[in-house]
Amino acid sequence: MAGDTAIIDGIGSGTTITIPGGGAACAELQITTVNAFTLTGGILTLSGGLTDSAAPGGAVTRTIACQVTLGAASTWDIQSANTTIDLTGVLAASVNTYSLTKSGSGILILGNSGNTWGGSTTNGVGLILNAGTVQIAAIGCLGNSNNDVTFGGGTLQVTGNCTAAAGNGFDVAGSSGTISVDDGITLTLGQSGNLRGAAGGLCILNGAGTVDLGGDNSTTFVSAVLRADAGIVQLRTSSNVIGGTSNRGTLRLNGGLARIYADSAFTFSCNLNGIDL
Repeated sequence: MAGDTAIIDGIGSGTTITIPGGGAACAELQITTVNAFTLTGGILTLSGGLTDSAAPGGAVTRTIACQVTLGAASTWDIQSANTTIDLTGVLAASVNTYSLTKSGSGILILGNSGNTWGGSTTNGVGLILNAGTVQIAAIGCLGNSNNDVTFGGGTLQVTGNCTAAAGNGFDVAGSSGTISVDDGITLTLGQSGNLRGAAGGLCILNGAGTVDLGGDNSTTFVSAVLRADAGIVQLRTSSNVIGGTSNRGTLRLNGGLARIYADSAFTFSCNLNGIDL
């Protein structure tokens, strides 16, 4: 029933739970078992959120291999840092304004590059990352090409080469968030408005990989800070990759490396910290 809460508890490690072919709907999915399991079969429709409150003594992964359809805006609270939920099934939504919010210290892997949820052109619809880690290996894992990633804390871990679409915004607003790119991997933010932030906003770049910035972010990354703690920041094409001439953003090197690529001379409109010239 759509108004019920489904609880996964009291199962052995490695159990496979199969949803009937006709699918199932619930208001909330609660996970209290400490054991690994696989959820597969028909479509699971959530009209609420997912809460994983278990406290396993070591690393454990729960695999959701079926399609999950959001019947409302949904918060997935994975409370233990030892817990990973690997969503290999498609994440869809019945309405394009429904966002997925990630909270809790655990890890959520969005493992399907064919995810379709979201799609509204309203800023902020898509993934709201407030805590823990969300892992992606392809840009399609973030759903519709108009989806944003809005940080309120937490880390987006990029494990495969990704190129953001024109509608994708990576937004720290007035808060903070971390983008961690794995070694040998590049996250390309080459479209205008891909990088977003406001006064008080801090976007931390971590990991040994590369973030390639090439779009005009003069009106979207305003008075915010891009801090490179590790890896490489590549700046190319536009003088406004880190804000514009007024209310300009700040690039702060805190262990990371900056590379500048240009076919002709131009002036960057940003404040620079931690760079020896």
